[in-house]
Amino acid sequence: MDRQRHEARPFPYLVFLVFFHMVFSSVLFGALPDIKNDWGGHIKVQGSQLFYDDQSFWGFWGDETGFDTSFDLRLKDTLGFGENLMIETHYDLSGVRGDTYEKTRQIKTMFPDLPSGLLSRDSSSDQVRLFDLSSSIREKGDNALYHRLDRLFLTLKHPWGECRLGRQAVTWGNGMMFNPMDVFNPFSPTDIQRDYKMGDDLVSLSWNTGGFGDIQGLYVPRRNLTTGNVDSNESSWALRNHLFIGEMELDLMGACHYREAIAGIGLSGSLGDTAYRSDLVWSGLRHSEHDQNSYISFVVNLDYSWVWWDKNFYGLVEYYHNGLGHHDTEDSLFDPDLLARITRNELFVLGRHYLGTQLQMEIHPLLSVNVNVIASITEPSAIIQPRLLWNSSQNTSLQWGLTLYRGAHGNEFGGVLIPGTPLYTTSPNSTYVIGSWYF
Repeated sequence: MDRQRHEARPFPYLVFLVFFHMVFSSVLFGALPDIKNDWGGHIKVQGSQLFYDDQSFWGFWGDETGFDTSFDLRLKDTLGFGENLMIETHYDLSGVRGDTYEKTRQIKTMFPDLPSGLLSRDSSSDQVRLFDLSSSIREKGDNALYHRLDRLFLTLKHPWGECRLGRQAVTWGNGMMFNPMDVFNPFSPTDIQRDYKMGDDLVSLSWNTGGFGDIQGLYVPRRNLTTGNVDSNESSWALRNHLFIGEMELDLMGACHYREAIAGIGLSGSLGDTAYRSDLVWSGLRHSEHDQNSYISFVVNLDYSWVWWDKNFYGLVEYYHNGLGHHDTEDSLFDPDLLARITRNELFVLGRHYLGTQLQMEIHPLLSVNVNVIASITEPSAIIQPRLLWNSSQNTSLQWGLTLYRGAHGNEFGGVLIPGTPLYTTSPNSTYVIGSWYF
């Protein structure tokens, strides 16, 4: 039986940890002049209307539309002891209520073997992490409330580099929409909120090596879901060297991730006024059912800013090759290697070749329009995401947008047929409004 570790942490314990840190830092900040304290955070509220395809598992219950609301409260504190010691803490309280959340729970019950990554990204569980710093306050029917410590790490600085211990976020790679070199909780290419990526429990060491650039090493311990013990088969070791070669930047990366080898090389620089970035990543397959025992992923992008009609514009074009993908996306639901990475939120697509584009126009210094398009090159399907962002004040913003999935049934973004059923994985089109206040 899977060990449901996140249910064991009582609500008062996390609250005690957070408020103990608040009081502790406030007292020290007031008593000692060498102590520096920086508080902040945000509150975000979102409302969404979704339109379900009647041939998808979302529309199985006969509903044509659904409504969802959610909120996110993040409190963050950075406590510095002189120049060489720092403690950073982020507390996150989130809640959701709505039809889609309830349908997600029902679909997981009906199709327990369906990879969770095809439905949603589960941000409330610490089942595989070293420490259980999340707690579900309420999960019932169409609503849920949970909280977690999303950052809790100690930084020690030294002339040779620094060491970070605890729950933190690490991002590697040069991809802007797709990022194959970033295997540690990467953003989904459709994520529109990228303020913070989810933290992991890890040890990070960075060395300044002068002419050899900087080197960063990571150890990410993880637990086995069945035993609850730290398991080397589930953990990760990784090393990256970042170098400057003239005006070009070079990344060399190697890792042992879930007992599988990964090696990568990344290049970035500029061609005139245009910036380019690229990553090539080789990944081994330990227990593969494929004919090959490894695969290659590749991403390259170009972005450019310019002025038209006295307005600021920004454009991005990115190509992504997923070496583990399938030419026939319906075959992907029978591929355990691909599904394992989707479940771990490392991969987000089923096919092989994708083109991503982004166009942003600044209508006014406080108002901008942004359109993202992610298209499958091998089949006629795409995701279109137009949105309007209004920075209503220095600390507040309002965002309105659409997420549209276009394509026929049988194509990836049109929905893949679930084996043994007449239902497709078609994601609902949606419109949303997000209000944010930063403090």
